[in-house]
Amino acid sequence: MTTIHFIYRKSFDKIIIHFLGKKERKISQKTLDKIIDNFKKQWKAIEKEIFNKIYEYSGSLPKNIVCYISNECPRKGFTKPLTIYLNKDIDKMIFSLIFHLNKTALNSRKDFTNRVSITAIACDLNIDIIYSVIALYNTIKIANEMFGFHTSLRWIKTFMLEETRKDIKIYEKIKEIIDHKGLKLTSDEVLDIIAYSCITEWRARRDSNPGPTA
Repeated sequence: MTTIHFIYRKSFDKIIIHFLGKKERKISQKTLDKIIDNFKKQWKAIEKEIFNKIYEYSGSLPKNIVCYISNECPRKGFTKPLTIYLNKDIDKMIFSLIFHLNKTALNSRKDFTNRVSITAIACDLNIDIIYSVIALYNTIKIANEMFGFHTSLRWIKTFMLEETRKDIKIYEKIKEIIDHKGLKLTSDEVLDIIAYSCITEWRARRDSNPGPTA
C-alpha cells in the first residue's frame, strides 16, 4: 500500500520565488494550516480507492511518496519533485495530485516508457506532452467515476494549464481524444491514438508537398 507524506516548507517556497522571479503570494500561517489540514482529511478519506484506480489505469506507485505542498509553485505543480499548488478549492488540489500520481505510475512501466520515447522521437513531440495527455486523460476518468460529475476541460484549463505552447498542445490533444473517443480508452490506446495522429499529419504534409516527378 502506498503512503504519501505531505510536507510544507517555507524555504521551498522561497527558492521557487527566487528561481521563477515572481512576487510572493501572501497568505497567513493560520489560513495555510487550515487549507493543508482540510486537504489531508479529504484526501485520506478517498486515497485507497484512488490508488486502486491509478494502479488499474496507469500502473504501480512507489511504497512511500513525499508530496510537497507549495504556495508559490505553478498552478499545475510538479511531478518531480512531486509538488501540488496550495488552493482554497480542495477539489483542485486533489485533481492535481491524482494527475501527478498518474504520471509517476506511467513512468514506472518500462515497456510503456519505451513506447512513449519512440513516439516522441517519431512525432517530434516533447515527451512530457505525451505523458501529460495520458495522465490527464486517466485523471479525468478517475474524477468522473469517483465523484460522479462530468469534469469540464474548460474547468481544468483554468487551473491546470498555462498559456504556454506546451500546455496549449496538451489541451488540444486531450480535447481531440475525448471529443472523438470519450473516456473508455486504456493508456496504451491513448498512446496509439497520439502516434496515429502524428502519422496522419505526416502523410497529409507529404501529400500536400509531393516531391519532383520523373
